[in-house]
Amino acid sequence: MDSEKWYIKYLPLEILIVFLLIFPVVTLNRYYIGVMTDAAIFAIIVIGLNLLMGYAGQVSLGHAGFFGIGAYCSGLVSIKLGLSPWITTIVAFLFTAGVAYVIGGPTLKLKGHYLAMATLGFGEIVYVILKKLDWLTHDTAGLPGIVPFSIFGLKFSTDFIIGQYSLAWITTLAILVISINITKSRVGRAFRAIHGSEIAASSMGIDIAKYKVQVFVLSA
Repeated sequence: MDSEKWYIKYLPLEILIVFLLIFPVVTLNRYYIGVMTDAAIFAIIVIGLNLLMGYAGQVSLGHAGFFGIGAYCSGLVSIKLGLSPWITTIVAFLFTAGVAYVIGGPTLKLKGHYLAMATLGFGEIVYVILKKLDWLTHDTAGLPGIVPFSIFGLKFSTDFIIGQYSLAWITTLAILVISINITKSRVGRAFRAIHGSEIAASSMGIDIAKYKVQVFVLSA
């Protein structure tokens, strides 16, 4: 009975996994597989925003800025230092989290339209900075020479589109499972309580400011 309940509980996730497994076999089209790879990357952003806006109820219109910061940080470290993308990803993760922590502290003291405008302004500032640093970011031309991911000597370059597709979706599914576990934990219940009523949550002993910054950094 318990196994049946588990099967029903995670049925949407199981359907998604089956679809992702058969999609490359059915299409056999590099373009469509590439689009689905991009979809996996954007899905990660949506998962983060779901934690922040869906569960904690904090509005952010500038999260694309964190996306850009992480991407350029990883890419530039890879190009300038020639490090493995596994290392540059960790560096980008920590750097983006640090920026989010600095921005989130004062920004999350705002509410409603003021919070939305502040986060929107942050996203625009990041865009302008990256645009002005075209000598470093190459503007919209992209960063040449980024070291591709590799496992046991197998490089996930653009020529190995199935490998990129698999790596992207495995990462996305792993993050999705982690997100689900967070929402079902004590931290997730605190997020929902803040979303429902900050006054009521505070009266129950929940540190509003701490959890707001935590979910902001986590989503970024």
